[in-house]
Amino acid sequence: MSDAQQPQLSEHYASRKPSAIRLAQIEFMRRRDGCEAVNVAIGNVSLPMHPAMQRRMRSLGDAPITASWPTRRRSARRSARTPSAT
Repeated sequence: MSDAQQPQLSEHYASRKPSAIRLAQIEFMRRRDGCEAVNVAIGNVSLPMHPAMQRRMRSLGDAPITASWPTRRRSARRSARTPSAT
């Protein structure tokens, strides 16, 4: 078992650099002033909704949301393209 080869990193993998987030984490770990990290999870970044989409959603009011509209529309397009079987 002592004759086993040690794994070698590829040139590509050996040349990789840490991401900006990882560099910030490394830098933070070097601090010795007693500072503690609070909520360091990145998770999903929430962006504001586009104003036009906000208007559309507000105009829905209490209208029911159904999944049948896109299905009907797709089937209408499909049937218009397929030749009739007569």
